[in-house]
Amino acid sequence: MDERLVTKDDIRISFKQEGEGPAVLLVHMLNSNKESWGPFSGKLHDAGFSTMAIDLRGHGESEQRWTTFGKEDFANMEHDLDAARTYLKEHKVPLVAAVGASIGANHALRLSHRHGKLKGTVLLSPGLEYRGVTAEEFIGETPLLMYASEGDAYSAQSSKTLQARHGTLHILEGDAHGTSMLNDKIMDDIVSWLQEHS
Repeated sequence: MDERLVTKDDIRISFKQEGEGPAVLLVHMLNSNKESWGPFSGKLHDAGFSTMAIDLRGHGESEQRWTTFGKEDFANMEHDLDAARTYLKEHKVPLVAAVGASIGANHALRLSHRHGKLKGTVLLSPGLEYRGVTAEEFIGETPLLMYASEGDAYSAQSSKTLQARHGTLHILEGDAHGTSMLNDKIMDDIVSWLQEHS
């Protein structure tokens, strides 16, 4: 199926919507794509959630190439998340949570700030700033769960700064980043947390 989302700045965004129930928006990290959420999506479906995974502009099957991007292009990825939210709203699927990795985590946090109606936001390896996309000023009252690896020093320190403002943080051993941190236990813990908050 060649269906695409079209953003407010007219970029065609590839997406995969699966499962039944309220939706969790999945936002991948840099140089990745919507397929990186595969096993985690399955656990969400088993728990009664649907998933909306997008290829951010410049990634996967979406238009443009991220390797040519400047800061404005990375900032404009927010339109990709907004297009996904609009699509779900038009199809009467409630968006209850967002899960993002690395720069996708920053964008997930910013989405929850813009729209204020998410019941939970999960950040995997957020940073105070990735490619000009900042995070700290977008911390709000939405329940917030964060993971970072101690050996991933920038994200670990950024996450501690964010957690000082709001949220729950788990620092893991090793240096895995973003979706690379996901194992069965962490995925199950995130799903349980989302069930509690939605």
